[in-house]
Amino acid sequence: TALSILRHLLSSEFEKADRETADLFLRFAQDKTPVSDLRRILEELIGQFEPVLRHNGITKEDYEEIKIQLDLIDRYHVLADLEADFNVFLSKIKEKMTVVKNLRLEQNLDQAIEYINTHFDQDLSLEEVAEHANLNASYFSTTFKKYTGSNFVTYLMNLRIDHAKRLLSDPSCKILQIAQESGFHDTRYFAKTFKKNVGITPSEYRNIVLQLNKESE
Repeated sequence: TALSILRHLLSSEFEKADRETADLFLRFAQDKTPVSDLRRILEELIGQFEPVLRHNGITKEDYEEIKIQLDLIDRYHVLADLEADFNVFLSKIKEKMTVVKNLRLEQNLDQAIEYINTHFDQDLSLEEVAEHANLNASYFSTTFKKYTGSNFVTYLMNLRIDHAKRLLSDPSCKILQIAQESGFHDTRYFAKTFKKNVGITPSEYRNIVLQLNKESE
């Protein structure tokens, strides 16, 4: 039961963990288990929680803070009181697990963004970036959009277009070179995509930028 509750907590299946806990205390009530025995059982259960939770990101200090609720477990003499405080204990664990999970997800997404930002000139797939960030591709796709405000394809395309714009302001850079360095390996596709996103062709954009630079001198 302890491992089952733990498994649900680690998987963020909190409702299942709650049901397992409710079933556990229901069995205690039906079996008329003495409270003294319950205290011993729960102490053993709590002891199994600590190493697993600490391995999954909850610090010793956080766990000790959570466990304060049940540190004086021998004071309980009524099953309902013991169940109530055990549920408070589990609620605090859920809060900490959620914080740890969100922090890890942010770190994974930041890692993915850094990878995209430094490899946008190469052929990149969502699956490759997700794997680099240690995330499932489907989950990565959903969370990446929430985190950045853009889906993967749009984010990558905007990055490439912005890089191309910077290179187009340099008259010494040829269109073919700009296309390749921006992640487009076909100049016709580059021109078509650039116009779709910017509204004008790369050559027209370059002429406008160079003219504006000339006028500002």
